[in-house]
Amino acid sequence: MQFTLRSVCEKGWKPMGRDAAIILSMRVAGTLLWLIYTIVLARTLTKDDFAIALYVFNFSLFAVLVISFGRDVALLRFASKAWASGARGAVREMLGISRRALAINGSILTIVLVGLSLVSLDTPVTSSWLIALLAGLLTLAGGQMGLNRECLRATNRVWQSQLGLNFTRSVVPITGSLVVLMLGMSFNAELALILFLGSLVLSILIEEVFLRRIDWRGEEGAAAPDMNEVWRAGLALWPGDIANALMVRSVGLVGALVLAPEAAALLLAAERIAGLAQFPIAASAQAAAPRIAQATNLGTEAVQGALDRGSLLIGIGALIGCLGAVALAWPALWALGPDYLAALPTTLMLVLASLASAFFGVAQSALNLTGRSYRYSVISVCITGLTVAGIWFAALHFGGFGAAIVWCIGWWAAHLAYTIAFKAASGLNTGILSSGRQVIAYLGKQR
Repeated sequence: MQFTLRSVCEKGWKPMGRDAAIILSMRVAGTLLWLIYTIVLARTLTKDDFAIALYVFNFSLFAVLVISFGRDVALLRFASKAWASGARGAVREMLGISRRALAINGSILTIVLVGLSLVSLDTPVTSSWLIALLAGLLTLAGGQMGLNRECLRATNRVWQSQLGLNFTRSVVPITGSLVVLMLGMSFNAELALILFLGSLVLSILIEEVFLRRIDWRGEEGAAAPDMNEVWRAGLALWPGDIANALMVRSVGLVGALVLAPEAAALLLAAERIAGLAQFPIAASAQAAAPRIAQATNLGTEAVQGALDRGSLLIGIGALIGCLGAVALAWPALWALGPDYLAALPTTLMLVLASLASAFFGVAQSALNLTGRSYRYSVISVCITGLTVAGIWFAALHFGGFGAAIVWCIGWWAAHLAYTIAFKAASGLNTGILSSGRQVIAYLGKQR
């Protein structure tokens, strides 16, 4: 296997651009499917059940980060490097260890949630023992999907890594919901969550088929990563991942706790629609991440080249995502129901936050992928704490729109801080300063 500076720098655009296109196309399709499912839920559930279902979805996505201890991001970083160097068996070993650890943590979380529901803790996640059980199982299944997805990405199985996330987890509950409605059965939050859990289990089984088809025989003499180093890297970024996950969903999680049920439903709907802007951004970031990790084996020039391409891709993705989300905001809210159009200003404010990626690029990922996770964690924890407190205050006094303004400010502040920290630690550029190099180089070739 040839893994050289030339293969990363000179030919880096082709695989990164191809992967971004694959991920983006599958994300767009997945977003449309998820939007259809959200519309089905909004049209068939009461506002209270709709708010509970979306809240549990958001909770499980956040809780995955809590029980993973950073192993998913560490797996991507070290597995990408190990795969490129020929240590394929080590990749499978890392996946197995991570799976076992996550299964234990997820089981503990599920038991705790069910216990809290039995002592009548009044939250959307613990409102009943069945809701609590489903929240725990959704978290466990989502975590296993995350590990599978990162392993498939690290081994260059791009479309396979996206199939469950973007298709299976939406198609199954949509189909199940329509069958339930055609049979004339009552549809509630519990049934919606059961259908969603079934989609995650099916996704895990499909991903397992893809993983079993991989040839894990590596090259003789290939150096395997130190598992203690992988564990330490995961722990270093774990607080930051938890804080960042809370930051991403804080406007919905925190705001919904403070607001009345109807106002919470509007805020959660706005958050869901505004999240459309993040899909092209996430596609670009996911395509760039393995290439940045692999480039760290080859020195500063290779890393800067990967950062240049990644920043330009994510900048383009941010512009596409924001324009698309703005264009779809009104029709998407109208599709949920005429009452949801009141969430339009809040939706547009949340979309504005996503423009930060166009300015600051892949700084957040770069801190983790180049071994500077401690700085990432410190920034994430500090800014998330301030933002959550601000959202709580704003939601109490100014409603959902005030919460959205605070979240937007916090999002921009976090990405600015990531960029400054990465530049100070590495001397490398990301964001506009980085992507500008690619634009200038391209224009120079056209003359």
